[in-house]
Formats: sequence, structure tokens, C-alpha cells
Amino acid sequence: MPELNLRRQVGAARRCLVISLFGLICLALALGMLWKHAHGTSAIDGRYASSGQVLLGNGKVLEIAQTTMFHEGRFYSMIQQDANILEVSGLVGSDLSGRFQLQVEENSISNLQADSGLDSELIFNLLYGRQRGARITLEPLGGCLYGVETRQVFCPRHLRNR
Repeated sequence: MPELNLRRQVGAARRCLVISLFGLICLALALGMLWKHAHGTSAIDGRYASSGQVLLGNGKVLEIAQTTMFHEGRFYSMIQQDANILEVSGLVGSDLSGRFQLQVEENSISNLQADSGLDSELIFNLLYGRQRGARITLEPLGGCLYGVETRQVFCPRHLRNR
């Protein structure tokens, strides 16, 4: 009988050890993910620009410019088309595959009018990026970033030293 009690105690001790090791592994993984998230977003810190022309369905060409700043896990963006200005800000994170994601928190549109010359697809892309909670996935494209949902390319803007 004493051998049976000893075996039970050893078995219980092994189970406790395995459960403790599993808990430590889970804690290490969680800390690793937090560290990756905190340090991963700083890789894109800086100012980025996107500009170009958009061909509308009616044949008209519009000039559009966007400036975006990434800083300490946040982004701040301003899009300008003629007198229309869209301002957006929010969090920078990453998805499970390591791609950066922007999550919109705050937004405002100034002077967006029905007769502003914007076509429905351009308005959709601008307004999608405006919605709170919207996520925009950024994929590397050369030295730039490509916004999948908004179909924009953001390249680092190098400021000149004066």
C-alpha cells in the first residue's frame, strides 16, 4: 500500500509540473507577442506621402495628395483633393501574418459636397478609410507600403535638412 500512495503522489506531482510548464510557455508566448507588437510598429515610424491622379468614370482627372505620419503605434493622415480635406487618425497594429494594420478611430471631412467632382468609387475608398473601426492592411511594396483596401501606395517622405 505505501508504494501505491507514493505512485499517486509522484503522478500528481508530474501533473502539477506539466501544468506549470504549460502555463509558463503560454505566458512566454503572450509576452513575446506583446513585445513584437510594441516594437514591430516602430519599424514604419515616420512621414509617408501618396499622390497622383485619379481618372473618374466621366473622364475627368483629379489630383489627390495624402500625407500620413506613423508615430509610436498611432497614425495621423490627411487627404486633400481640391478644397476637400479628409483627416483620419487611429492605431497601428499587425495581423497574425505580420502585416501592419491601421484601425481608424477619429475622422473628419471638410467641404465634401455633392458637386465636388468625386465619383462613387473614389468616394467609397475615401469613406471606407474614414469609418471608425475600419481596418486598412498595409503590405510592403519595394520601400513603400500598399494600402490593400484603399488601393494606395505610401512612400517614405524624406525631409530635407536646411
